[in-house]
Amino acid sequence: MVINYFLNQRKQEYLNNKKSITYNQQSKSLTQLKQNDDTEWLKEVNSQSLQYSLKCLDQTYQNFFNKRIKFPNFKSKKSKNSFTCPQFVRNEDNLLFIPKFQEGIKNISDGTSDYERGAKINPKKLGTSNETLKKMEPSVPETTTSLV
Repeated sequence: MVINYFLNQRKQEYLNNKKSITYNQQSKSLTQLKQNDDTEWLKEVNSQSLQYSLKCLDQTYQNFFNKRIKFPNFKSKKSKNSFTCPQFVRNEDNLLFIPKFQEGIKNISDGTSDYERGAKINPKKLGTSNETLKKMEPSVPETTTSLV
């Protein structure tokens, strides 16, 4: 998971150098990470969703240092399987269209969400699963590589 990789990067930087990494530094690092052969699968994911994960991590760190929350934890693959698409999401004919998906996903929500500006998507609430979402992706070779 991308957020765990960058959380670990921040923790190691502080432990080794007593410095904090900024969002901009990690954003550049993400771009370089996508160019590596062993993490090439990151190109399959909408770049805005990856950037949003970094923004959330940065905000979490700011909240921690302002004593609003506890120190951030690593995320489990078993918890809260959702992702965010900040833009280019549309809802037509009860189908949810997400960047990098060939077909729409059946949308069984109550229709009150505004998908035009972006959406936080939980596959379980859409009446589908992560496996269904993977099958709808463009034809890109499946990978089992992880960052952690």
